Amino acid sequence: MNNLKKYLPHTIILIAALGSVGYFVWQNRNLADETNIEGVKEKQANVTVKGTVKGAAGMEISLDFPSGNSLENIAKTKISSDGHFELSGNIKELNVYQLTIPELKKAIPLSLLAGDNVVINTNAQEFSTKPNASGTEWSKTLNEFAQFSAPQSGQTEEESFQKLTAFVKTQMLSKPENPFNVVLLYYLIPSADNIKVLEDVVAAYEFNYPNTLPALRFKKTLNLVRPQFPLKTIDGKDFNIANLKGKIVLVDFWASWCGPCRRENPNLVAMYKKYKSKGLEIVSVSLDEDFKKWEEAISTDGLIWPNHISDLAGWNSYVISEFGIPSIPYTMVLDRNGLLLAQNLRGEQLEETIKKAVNEK
Repeated sequence: MNNLKKYLPHTIILIAALGSVGYFVWQNRNLADETNIEGVKEKQANVTVKGTVKGAAGMEISLDFPSGNSLENIAKTKISSDGHFELSGNIKELNVYQLTIPELKKAIPLSLLAGDNVVINTNAQEFSTKPNASGTEWSKTLNEFAQFSAPQSGQTEEESFQKLTAFVKTQMLSKPENPFNVVLLYYLIPSADNIKVLEDVVAAYEFNYPNTLPALRFKKTLNLVRPQFPLKTIDGKDFNIANLKGKIVLVDFWASWCGPCRRENPNLVAMYKKYKSKGLEIVSVSLDEDFKKWEEAISTDGLIWPNHISDLAGWNSYVISEFGIPSIPYTMVLDRNGLLLAQNLRGEQLEETIKKAVNEK
């Protein structure tokens, strides 16, 4: 699954080991810590996970919520001598949970909803690759996902990955409201090719699971592919990136106090003059907190394009958490449909990308 990290650098780091669905903990930098399940074990149970795991008698099995880079336990028990187990617990909302056997270092991802009664019928060796789940509307998708994500003999890692991502896309398009899409999201490449998938799932989740973290997570992923910048312009007006549709847009994140940003500004000015007639527009997103210093820097550096926006919140700006920006200067290049082409480029690499984009029809 190392390829997945390459495709999802900002929202998600998925750490998978010892089994392809396997024993995993993910870190969602913007959302993971927003769900608090403290005290759920004391509340009335609203989910049950039970079944049989042959060959695992006496082992501990637990239902957990991956939070940050750790696991919050919801319920745990010992698997009986005949392989049976039953776990009950309380969850707040639809999200990704996991059924874990720590001794085996394996886990099964579950997209639990309040009221779910999940049945697992498997064995220790195939615990995470053949869960044979039943009892919920999303059980079939889990079983198919487990098979696709298991190592395939005779296939390269890249071939297996491509088949998995194709399965994920097909599943999400066929049933965008499927609760198991909260798991599949982590295997969906956020790219222009998947805009339709994300749009459909965002709409379905906002209707079926409004105000939940998964609904927000899908919306944020869509925003990575088709970025929005709901900030104010320097003259106090609302900025709408849709007004630049049909243009190649270079989004530059900077600040008046950022030395490297200021040193890069002459190159941006030169690029703007060179490619403006071919459809280039620049949007400068400032991380300033002082309006006057921001305004003075624009004038001093001769940033002649009209699109200057900011929420004057510094490193607490909306754009930092939304796009996972680690440092500035930082850039995004959007195509004529407002979709992300490239990010975090500078110098020759940035200009080559701009040149190629404005010359494409």
